[in-house]
Amino acid sequence: MVDGRHTFTAGLWVISVVLVALGLVRFGPVIWANLFPGIDRLPANSGDGMSGGMHSDRTPPTPEQAAEALHRVLANWEVGYSPELDTIYLPDGRRPRELQDTLRGLEPLADLEVYVTRVDDLLFRLRIFSGKQLLLQREVFPWLPERPTVSGVNPPEAGFLVILGGDETDVIDEICRWRAPLAVALPPFAAHAVKSVRMASRCSKGVVLLLDPDDDVAEQLATAPEASGVLLEKSLAPDRPLKPWLQILAERDVFLLDGRPSGSLPSLQKAAAELGVPYVQRAGHLAKEYDFVLARNLTIRRGYGLISADASEEGIQLLSDFIESAQEDGYSTLFPAEVARAHRSSD
Repeated sequence: MVDGRHTFTAGLWVISVVLVALGLVRFGPVIWANLFPGIDRLPANSGDGMSGGMHSDRTPPTPEQAAEALHRVLANWEVGYSPELDTIYLPDGRRPRELQDTLRGLEPLADLEVYVTRVDDLLFRLRIFSGKQLLLQREVFPWLPERPTVSGVNPPEAGFLVILGGDETDVIDEICRWRAPLAVALPPFAAHAVKSVRMASRCSKGVVLLLDPDDDVAEQLATAPEASGVLLEKSLAPDRPLKPWLQILAERDVFLLDGRPSGSLPSLQKAAAELGVPYVQRAGHLAKEYDFVLARNLTIRRGYGLISADASEEGIQLLSDFIESAQEDGYSTLFPAEVARAHRSSD
């Protein structure tokens, strides 16, 4: 009987141990989570477990990761490399808003802020942020026809400028032989400035000064009383006082051609309008043949275009080709001063 009781007791112990083990396996995680909430969710690299939500197992996004995600989208859209490193030219059928929506839907960019916003008549700007940090920025142009259709009823008006450097004089003779209305733009204090201005005026070409707003504007204008306008290519600080030198332009009754990148300091346009200075934006500077596309499309979109080129051999040839194609397509060609005063900004 003793052996039978011992055998029965041992059997009960075995069964009890098995049941307890099964219970721990089945209900142990639930009991542990209720007793010690959050401990089982600590990241693997949290050290001694005392730093709780102080560390994250997610690495901060990098500009390279954002650029890689963008590259994959553009590759799927069969977008090739653009001549400019920070510029995207979208293919036919793709729109800037579609680029924004596509990038926002990518998993690698899920925690980032993606914006594609309009800058001017044609240009858009892509920006990708991580919080307040700008990770990536690109200029975005929608698809542009190589030679957009010109309306015969109301053709766009185009004006042309040749920009002279500090020591270029021989090109004036060639420019004077051109029958197209155009102007020469030159630094006011260049050694050849007086001679070049006199020659351009004698052959009925316009004169524009390359303006340096940091220098005395009145003295610059005094070097060329024949000048009908000024070309601004220099960047301006956001807190730069604008009205002092714009007032001098108003007193001289010259137009202001803004040749800076699109979207630069829009307050300049407003200040010029308030003071009565004819303000226009450049449609393009011809440094390569692809610049023709942007200049043509901007000119047609705005209804006017002022296009420039350097006085180098290549620049002169590019401008000559552009003028010839513009005349073939039906553009109305005028002197830059005429274009500026007809299309001055009133904003």
